[in-house]
Amino acid sequence: MNNEELEKKLIALEEKFCHQDHLLGQLNEVVTKQEFIIDELVVHIRNLLANQGEASGEQMTLENLKDFKPPHY
Repeated sequence: MNNEELEKKLIALEEKFCHQDHLLGQLNEVVTKQEFIIDELVVHIRNLLANQGEASGEQMTLENLKDFKPPHY
């Protein structure tokens, strides 16, 4: 390979690297936002379970929610 071919390959690799770096940054932003939303949803679910437990007289948690049967069963 001559210098011109090597330079073209190097430029192509640099372009790919820049694109991948940009994409990784975007994905990181999405994951960070999703983590924040999930944390908020967990807090809301715990609050709803606490309110449900107070209304029904039972202690509801995320752990025993899987065994909970809705009233129509």
